[in-house]
Amino acid sequence: MVADSNKRMDTVNRITSNASAIVTNAARDLFDQQPALIAPGGNAYTYRRMAACLRDMEIILRYVTYAIFTGDAAATAPP
Repeated sequence: MVADSNKRMDTVNRITSNASAIVTNAARDLFDQQPALIAPGGNAYTYRRMAACLRDMEIILRYVTYAIFTGDAAATAPP
């Protein structure tokens, strides 16, 4: 049990320390695959909307780290 919790803590620390790069790379990949999002009329078209999108991606990543930390796989499973 202790070894498992240590692995989860290591994973959370690794994700947290690389969160900015993870979000940046995820956003880059998302907008490469879905260019309509950043085109006029897209959900991430203006700077304000883009910033909100990146903020939301960071929040989701934080929720994932919480679920990893607690060992709750159900928290990250789709409904």
